[in-house]
Amino acid sequence: MGIKLYQAVLIYLGGVLSTSIFITPVLLVMYFGFSIEQIYFWIFMGIIFILLSFVYANLIYLFPKEGGVYEYATYINKHLGFAVGWLEYIGILLALSFWLHISVSLLSTIFNKNFGIIGIFVLLIAFLISILGKKTSNKFIIFLSLFNLVLVILLFLYAIYLYLNLDYIQIEINIRNILNILKNQKLKVLLASILEIFAGTEILGFFANNKNKKILRKATIIGSIIVFFIVITLIFLITITILNKGSFYELTKTGLFIFLMGSMMTIGNSLIWIIGGSNMLHEMGLNKQLPSIFSKTTKGGVPVYSILFTVIFAAFFYIFGIYDILINNYFVASIFIYITSTLAFIKTILEKEKRNIKTYINLFVSYLLIIILLFITLIYKLEIFVLLLITILGVSLYLSREFQRNKKIIKIFHDLFAPIVDIFYYLLLKEDLPIIEKLLGNLDKKIILDFGSSTGHLSTYFAKKYDCFVYSSEISKKSLDILKKKALKGKIFNIVPILDKPDSIDPGFKSFFDVVIAYHTLSLIKDYNKFIEGLKRSLKTGGIFLAIVYDRIFKIFEVPEWIKNIDIILKENGFDVIVIRKKGLLWDKVIIYAKSVSPALFTNQGPESSS
Repeated sequence: MGIKLYQAVLIYLGGVLSTSIFITPVLLVMYFGFSIEQIYFWIFMGIIFILLSFVYANLIYLFPKEGGVYEYATYINKHLGFAVGWLEYIGILLALSFWLHISVSLLSTIFNKNFGIIGIFVLLIAFLISILGKKTSNKFIIFLSLFNLVLVILLFLYAIYLYLNLDYIQIEINIRNILNILKNQKLKVLLASILEIFAGTEILGFFANNKNKKILRKATIIGSIIVFFIVITLIFLITITILNKGSFYELTKTGLFIFLMGSMMTIGNSLIWIIGGSNMLHEMGLNKQLPSIFSKTTKGGVPVYSILFTVIFAAFFYIFGIYDILINNYFVASIFIYITSTLAFIKTILEKEKRNIKTYINLFVSYLLIIILLFITLIYKLEIFVLLLITILGVSLYLSREFQRNKKIIKIFHDLFAPIVDIFYYLLLKEDLPIIEKLLGNLDKKIILDFGSSTGHLSTYFAKKYDCFVYSSEISKKSLDILKKKALKGKIFNIVPILDKPDSIDPGFKSFFDVVIAYHTLSLIKDYNKFIEGLKRSLKTGGIFLAIVYDRIFKIFEVPEWIKNIDIILKENGFDVIVIRKKGLLWDKVIIYAKSVSPALFTNQGPESSS
């Protein structure tokens, strides 16, 4: 898609405008009553912002791919990409709930009534508009952007009017207070908000390609300079006005009306924040960094689950005010995000640019920005521990995907939480055991492999009830230790625990077993071809393979694609197959019953036991 320079600049300004950034510092000046020294602070932050814009402008040029900070961080490392994406998502929720809180509080103060319920109503309306589809949402966003543009123009003109009509007084400016302002807890919010102006670059990212990259680079730098001077001018004029008037609420009725509209603008922009947050979740779901439920869309392409999760999460922050604790630490997240983006820029430069004066200028700006951001972090003495707390949910969701792909993580998880897993499997088996016994029938004189036995609930049950012999194969040593204790306590001696390798039935099992059970194991298998080969090798002709797989709670651990076609896969490998799929309220259940009808490939030979 071609784009002209003036269009790109307008898109950039529109992107910034749509995030309420123009109105945010002004509202915060009214709300917290800062002193004039903060003008110096904003000038300082404006310089940082222009440096950031320089980085993003060149990233668009060197890395002309639709994305933003999430894409740039993923370019360095997929795990780092997830961390940045999740922190940005948390930031969107914090910003949404925080600005909503400020706007509602402003309305409550002006009208001397409690309008707290309006925040929930706004989130509900934003949710309904979002799920109606892109066309409806886009129409609303276009209207909102025009409203924002008119409001900012009115705000700017009104600020100039107030400035020209001031009764000039002596205003003492103590430059030494600048450092104290930097340390002010509330100004962390301002700092994070000025950093969030990169939203303009994020919008331009949708047009990024080799044809447009030069124009987008120029537009980003020009747009950032325009934004910087407008914001500084507004802050300067409004701050002096407030210092002279004594209070925002002593302004004229015209001024109150304009700032009332500013509050409404911030409320209205909640739709944009919700769309931005849900799109971030959806993107991470598509990249298989979050549960697949976040990648799901309706027929109209609406990521309804991502939108619902975002609205519920934002409502939680808004209702309980938890953002008051987290907003300061989100500043650390902002620093982390921008340092990561700058590192992506450095990596891109070193990989794609020739060594010349331009290269060294780019590197100098990048390193300077990192040093400044780290310096600000040291000034604030920010608590990294609390920052880590806001990532716990994200990391948990991320690991829910990595859990299924990385056997090391599976092993570590089962080793660390073996007692908890033991209880979990006990509760699941209470429902599934009757189905298992009905399908398998009498197991006397049978040789059974419990593949992925965990802590051995099935193994000990069969070994105690039937005159059979059970091999318990498991990759977690801690889980096998619990199994051994159960067997010893119950005086069960017809169990052989085996510490096994992931994905494959041990080559030692050759046409040996009458029954192979895989209870909650198939969803963790990565190389299913390797598993099927081991299964064919280990079962006797006429042997039974039984597996039960859950599409786990809210699809956090979902059935892999290959299991959806397991009946075809098993038939192609010499099995008669019955697949039963049961729908549940919280999860779906897949039961696979297969009988080996191909001739035995090997002679009877038993496996070796683990020590």
